[in-house]
Amino acid sequence: MNKDAATMMIRKIAKCEDKVFFTRHAKERDPDQGKYPLTKDQILNCLCLGSVVDNPEQDGKIAGGWKCVMRRFVARECHEIVLVFVPETQVLVITAYPFFNAIR
Repeated sequence: MNKDAATMMIRKIAKCEDKVFFTRHAKERDPDQGKYPLTKDQILNCLCLGSVVDNPEQDGKIAGGWKCVMRRFVARECHEIVLVFVPETQVLVITAYPFFNAIR
């Protein structure tokens, strides 16, 4: 599967919020270590409007699952999400965080 096909599949699944699930880690992260979670709206916007960064890889833990990273750039923000999706079925958000690229 290529990243363009994965992007389209994830966007289609994410339109239905009840097909998007979050791990505890994705919801909480660890503010004491400077790792703040994204809001649910930020995550859903990234899933619906972002793009898969690299070609997804099959996930060994979820049958039929594909693991990938999505990224979305918006004014003054860039979000990145690590997720596993099962085509036409569900998206599991493993972790989500602000992404900062040190390009100068």
